Amino acid sequence: MAQRREAFFSLPALLLMAALMGAALYLLYPRQAIFEDVNYLSNPDGLSIAYLEVLLRSDQDNLSLRINLGTMLARSGQARKAEQTLAPLMGRESIPSLAFETYTELLAQRVFAEAPGPERERVRQQLFEAYQKLPSQNYNIERMLAILKPANEWLTGDQYLAILSSLRTVADSKASRIAIAREVARRQEATGDPALAATTLREVLPDVSESLREPIISEVIRLELAAGNPTAALDLFRQEFGAPGVDTAELARGMELARLAGDDRQYRRWLLQLARQEPSDIETQRSLLQLQLGEGELAAALDTVRRLQAIDGQLTRTDREQMARVLEWNNRPGEAMAAWRALYNDYGSSEA
Repeated sequence: MAQRREAFFSLPALLLMAALMGAALYLLYPRQAIFEDVNYLSNPDGLSIAYLEVLLRSDQDNLSLRINLGTMLARSGQARKAEQTLAPLMGRESIPSLAFETYTELLAQRVFAEAPGPERERVRQQLFEAYQKLPSQNYNIERMLAILKPANEWLTGDQYLAILSSLRTVADSKASRIAIAREVARRQEATGDPALAATTLREVLPDVSESLREPIISEVIRLELAAGNPTAALDLFRQEFGAPGVDTAELARGMELARLAGDDRQYRRWLLQLARQEPSDIETQRSLLQLQLGEGELAAALDTVRRLQAIDGQLTRTDREQMARVLEWNNRPGEAMAAWRALYNDYGSSEA
């Protein structure tokens, strides 16, 4: 009778070993909840990715698993699989921001993987269409701008500008709206459309704080001039700075705008105001006197002569001769004679 072969392990021993190995795997190997953490494994290994793929196949609607798998695939250089994994999320009304950011980065890689030509532009258009979903997402504006920022290097100038412009309407603070509008206007001017840039800045003027108002107004005025709209520039200046008491520099600026716009009446008004504020400014007084004489306003010219008389040390022979004539024309013979006599003594004037 053959002798029965002795078992190396008994059945109870095998069951015990299986239980111990199962317990060890349970304790040592991550469970699904771990893989739903998007911060898990910044440097994923192949085994973890394979395990995550199995988990996702059994739970297709698990957003955390899909985002994490897509992110891990992207980090491990499997760009196409990562893109395919995340693509279903881009069809949702509400797209998780990490998925949005990773997916657009993957599409951008494909843009530049293509040789310049129609295929590259087709992928770029696909990327642009993905970014068009950004304004409708429930992210704060800082997150939206952070996601959009690298697209400045990926999209065309017009595409990037279109997305950036659309973010103005969803910005959640006045400061954000103004900052976006200024950047949009800068880019619009760079594309050769200063009129549109001026319009963009005008739209946010009601929200502008006092500290920013003057520089933005000045920017709009500059843009209106660049667009060939000096009348619009003058109207805005008059609205903002045209009140009495404006300082000398602003008056001079306003006069230049009035001159460019062909508004002689406003130019004269501000020149007179400047002459009164700066009575010792010889050039301003000369300009006003010439204007008054050209318009035949002899009485007003006499007032200007009085201011010139107070700065006698700066006067030229031409100034003094003109002042003497104004005194004559205003029926001031005694003063006129004294003025001519002084001219004769100093210069030997034939008119004296």
